[in-house]
Amino acid sequence: FSDLTGKLICVLNEATGKDTFEISEQLKDKITCEITQVERKGIDIVSSRDYVNYFFTTNNPNCVKMPKDDRRFFAFTVSDEKRNNREYFKKLRWAVKDQETVKNFYDDLMARDLSEFDTVNSRPTTSLSEEMIEVSTDKIELFAAYLKYECRQYKAEEEILGSNLYNTFRTWWAEEGLKADHMPSRTLWGTKIKHFLKRKHTQKGNVYYY
Repeated sequence: FSDLTGKLICVLNEATGKDTFEISEQLKDKITCEITQVERKGIDIVSSRDYVNYFFTTNNPNCVKMPKDDRRFFAFTVSDEKRNNREYFKKLRWAVKDQETVKNFYDDLMARDLSEFDTVNSRPTTSLSEEMIEVSTDKIELFAAYLKYECRQYKAEEEILGSNLYNTFRTWWAEEGLKADHMPSRTLWGTKIKHFLKRKHTQKGNVYYY
């Protein structure tokens, strides 16, 4: 029953993929929506204009699912140059509390021309965002790329029995050092792999070739 009505910033500290991957679609909606539903305990749900911007802090690059076509996140690494520098943060704290400094900062921001600014295409590409996209890529898609460009077990254009191909996937998964309890079931694997490879279904029995 959290209520972020009228709030501008919401910070999610120590974000991890374990917490965010299962709610990635909800997060996408929260980041881009203009109207949200507010549900207070014991009170009817009402609609409210959404102003919230989300900040994630983490030490883990696999903290949110970031697809190749991402248009919501901007990822950057924070410098630790001033870490434990008490004198620096003492002055910074004073500056944040000084009304003249805050007003000058506000005026500087308000004077900036944002007419040509595009929140999607104007974002710089950072090494962290590239790393996050890489670790977020569907492992079955990576396996399909492995088959096409690296695997020497099968010949080009060779038809492969689905069960044999899944066993190859299991071997690849282990060699990549991925956790065994995270490996997709054969059913889920079969549902996804057809988007990356051509699949043919035989008439006799539920048998597939790729």
